[in-house]
Amino acid sequence: MPHILKEILIKAPSETIWTLMVQHLKYPEKESDRGAKWDELVIKNIKGEALTSNRIGLGVKTRWYYKFYFYTFKWDDEVCNWEELKEIAWKSISTWDMVDSFTINSENDESRLVYRMDYTPPYGILGKIWYRLFVHKHLEKHLEYTISQMKKSSEAIEKFKESRKNRVVS
Repeated sequence: MPHILKEILIKAPSETIWTLMVQHLKYPEKESDRGAKWDELVIKNIKGEALTSNRIGLGVKTRWYYKFYFYTFKWDDEVCNWEELKEIAWKSISTWDMVDSFTINSENDESRLVYRMDYTPPYGILGKIWYRLFVHKHLEKHLEYTISQMKKSSEAIEKFKESRKNRVVS
């Protein structure tokens, strides 16, 4: 099973990062501020559709739409692990075998965000070869983009909180 692991250190508490992850699950169809690097990606998250009315905790289901070059593909996933302020994991329940997770580890005044993906491409040995040659590196870039956006958003929130706190004190 191919494996991708990406991590980043974020100058924000785990509560801020967690809140952003949960908001994304609640409103997957709203993805504002994609960032300048989004246009450079070969694999792009186009949108998500809520498949369950409950958007928090185990059992949350979402249909994701992605673009790979000119081909749009979709899959459904379900949250299979939910540890408040620590980890969200989900597994594909359609198309291909895949398990992804975000894990947050507090380190002093920062947090380490770890994104892990384990997957088995469809179409047997030909799918494995095709994914290894053409898709895997683009998945890695997509995951790097995802965690860098999480860093950017989390740190912006913390700067905003700090500016508000300084404004009240002054």
